[in-house]
Amino acid sequence: MEKSQKVALIEGFGKEVKDAQAVVLTEFRGLKVPEAVDLRKKLGAQGIHFRVIKNTLARRAIEGTPLSTLSDALEGPVAWAYSATDPVAPARALLGLLKDELAEHLKVKAGLPADFWAKGVKLSRYTVTKWKEQDFQRDAGCADRKR
Repeated sequence: MEKSQKVALIEGFGKEVKDAQAVVLTEFRGLKVPEAVDLRKKLGAQGIHFRVIKNTLARRAIEGTPLSTLSDALEGPVAWAYSATDPVAPARALLGLLKDELAEHLKVKAGLPADFWAKGVKLSRYTVTKWKEQDFQRDAGCADRKR
């Protein structure tokens, strides 16, 4: 890829994720091409972008923005799920996918809003519901408790 193409990619991706209301980074391994295409279609139908971009380019795109806090999670195969219109959609959609046949291929690594994605918080229906209510601080402390 030529330098001018990389610059355009960094600028375009940076603008897309900067405008997102929510961003979820996932690790994906073992997805076959038809599964990846199907995943993108399912997420796209819900207004969610699912994009794979080289980690180095992603770091450059988010440098100097609030999203730069996600830089530590940019190791290995990372895909970005984000929505510019619905702050809950990426988490809700990925939760549904983690319960079906893609569970062995996807793992949530990090996301924003940052105060919701405290270290060790697991994605569950409870946390997604509370996320929608924007009760981030309380959930970060109790999402991992067994009920």
